[in-house]
Amino acid sequence: MAGVSGPGSAELRAAADQITDLVHDLGKYVHLSARMLAPDATLGDRWSALREDLLETRRGPSGVQTAAAVYAERRAALPTALNPHPAVHALDAHMAVIIAEGDALVGLPGPDAEVRADRLTTAARGAQAACRALQAALRSS
Repeated sequence: MAGVSGPGSAELRAAADQITDLVHDLGKYVHLSARMLAPDATLGDRWSALREDLLETRRGPSGVQTAAAVYAERRAALPTALNPHPAVHALDAHMAVIIAEGDALVGLPGPDAEVRADRLTTAARGAQAACRALQAALRSS
């Protein structure tokens, strides 16, 4: 993604710490295990990887946080001046899918598990890409 010029650059630089935290806490882990799977991985393997990525996104001394919880915390820390940025829009859209579909990961895979796994994988990959795009915009600002 090309850097942001004009009024967006100052906002990006001002939010450098928040963007760095977002990229580390969400962007790094939201699609880590699923990304490592072979293209022909079984549904069970995909489901397990998605559970790890989306339900155990951040682990630390204070416990485990889901991708939705990490997103809510880190997104709230971003200045509202960044809301119009395309990477923020993309992140919001992908996380909306994860939040809407993520509850399915708690139970056993249902009859629509393959479709949900595809949607969640695409959304996790997209959220990770959006975080990286925001980081790239920061670096070029």
